[in-house]
Amino acid sequence: MTEIKAGDWVVPVDGPSGNEPRHFHAVWPSKVRRISGDWIAIEGCEAEFFSYRFKRVDPPSSTKQTVEEITARAERAEALLKEAQLDAERDRAALVEQWSSASQRASRLEKLLASARAQGEAHLQARLKAEAERDALLAKLDKLFKEQPPTIDEWCVLIHALAVEKGWWPPENAFTDIPEKLALIHSEVSEALEEYRNPERQLRSIYTKDGKPEGFLVELADVVIRVFDLCGALGVTLEGVIEQKHKFNQTRPVRHGGKRC
Repeated sequence: MTEIKAGDWVVPVDGPSGNEPRHFHAVWPSKVRRISGDWIAIEGCEAEFFSYRFKRVDPPSSTKQTVEEITARAERAEALLKEAQLDAERDRAALVEQWSSASQRASRLEKLLASARAQGEAHLQARLKAEAERDALLAKLDKLFKEQPPTIDEWCVLIHALAVEKGWWPPENAFTDIPEKLALIHSEVSEALEEYRNPERQLRSIYTKDGKPEGFLVELADVVIRVFDLCGALGVTLEGVIEQKHKFNQTRPVRHGGKRC
């Protein structure tokens, strides 16, 4: 192939590896704009040709060729403009579709939010009402217990109700963690033992730490509270059981069984 240089007028012979050349909307013959290694740039064509073989020809001289070249370039520009317009219309349609979808989602979310707010307000009012009813009942119970102290079974109900209110008896495992409750009763006994072993403590003294009552007697009270809580959860009438066992113990001999303690 005759050596090609910038400024020559050329036509393609074949593409890379002998393939049919792709014209990339170029009008032939065309003028070489730039040569860089195996790359050749043609005037009036955005694409650059790689590993193409070109043949140098005489520059076009007739008016007919010039008109045809201008017409072809105009047609190519018009085709590119139409393609760009179609791309813009497709992008616009896609944007409108996205906006419509987002608007529908926002509308649904707004409805869900309004419903959640309404439900939340209803729940809040129901909770306030329940708390007011509870406070009124507690006031009545306080008055009643001042006149007549609660029985053991009433203490079981009251203590368990408070434990439930404070979240210590979740519904999903209310009756599966009884061993844990027994271990907690034992932990209170151990804490009472530690209070007893502390030489700085008096058995009958009650002191406060960060506003919380502490001491040997308080730990014994915690033992009773945890026992009452468990009995309240199980619905046990503990008072009757205590009476029944006490009556039985009265029938036993002194230090029955020969045990040390």
